[in-house]
Amino acid sequence: MSELEILYDHYKDTYSLSKQAQDKRNKYFLFICIIEFTLFFFVFRPNETTSILLGLLSNISNTHIALSVQVLQCFLWVILVYFSIRYCQSNLYVEKQYKYLERLEIEISSKLSDFNLNRESGNYLDKYPKALDFIHIFYTWVFPVLYVIINFIKISSEWIFKQNVVISIIDSVFCIFCFILMYLYFIEIHPRLKLKKDGQA
Repeated sequence: MSELEILYDHYKDTYSLSKQAQDKRNKYFLFICIIEFTLFFFVFRPNETTSILLGLLSNISNTHIALSVQVLQCFLWVILVYFSIRYCQSNLYVEKQYKYLERLEIEISSKLSDFNLNRESGNYLDKYPKALDFIHIFYTWVFPVLYVIINFIKISSEWIFKQNVVISIIDSVFCIFCFILMYLYFIEIHPRLKLKKDGQA
């Protein structure tokens, strides 16, 4: 097997792994949106939200489930932390793969006489559609900001109407973790902010 064949096989495998990671990222994003919407709905209609969720859980498990509002909210915070971790891991992995695929395309193209392989690099970015620019802004700016705002509103409401101090403290720990995670993720996906921060260090 020639060096070019080895490189191209590696390129195909890397691209396949990247696509799988993108699919997982999209699923995690959907789950986060559902959880955030539910947590936000708890702020205004805690009892109704609890009844709906317990009804869904009871139907899925075919058993009667009885949980307090506070316990159910704590459970949602745990799930939010898990999917937030998975989403950030998947998205950062995808971002790193873009750069790696570009390096592979350059290397493969250098070994070809009359073809320039740039599907994931130059060709993808050439005449980039405005709609995709808008979507990119939503994912990298709007979503992280909304994520933080909703979680701040939620944890603030828990302390304002607290009924169980211990659970409120636990929820606060999860919330702080989410803030830190999203902050680090936000810095990582915005290289200019990262460079500025490093330059000031």
